[in-house]
Amino acid sequence: LQADQADQAKQLADAAGKLQQQEQQQEKSRGHQQDEQVAVVLQFVEGLVEQRDARQDLPVRDDIQAVVKAAEGRIVKVIIESALLSRDEKITACKIAMEAGANFVKTSTGNALPGATVADIKLMRGIVGPNFGVKASGGVNTLQDALAFIEAGATRVASRSAVAIIEAAGANFAADTCCV
Repeated sequence: LQADQADQAKQLADAAGKLQQQEQQQEKSRGHQQDEQVAVVLQFVEGLVEQRDARQDLPVRDDIQAVVKAAEGRIVKVIIESALLSRDEKITACKIAMEAGANFVKTSTGNALPGATVADIKLMRGIVGPNFGVKASGGVNTLQDALAFIEAGATRVASRSAVAIIEAAGANFAADTCCV
């Protein structure tokens, strides 16, 4: 990656961070208790994260830290778009989200296919440990999917099929319950 490309990526990350901070202020004024942030995947894909050393500024971490600070105690979920990242990049993204003070890592916005995978949830849970949130999003279409993600380590699941999943869970619960 050439220096001018790195500078452009940093400018993009800075602009995205400022926009997210403005959006957070609007969300806060509306009473929202949680914030989601898409990590700047471009920085991972172009290798900016891997090229840093301990002394260099890391724009994606700084961006997340700024969002956490602006959140003023509200829950911050960092969306890493796991479908677009290599295994090593997913590990790095999880570590950076933790270092930056976020509360959750989330697999996807639901737009990058295939979205969440059980393997990604297991990997993410293994990196962040038991006291950090992991949210599965994208690819959660059935009750069986939701249960598989929870078993793999997801703290939360997000789905466009939430109503059908809840109805299926209710039907399963009713079938398993015995009334005398």
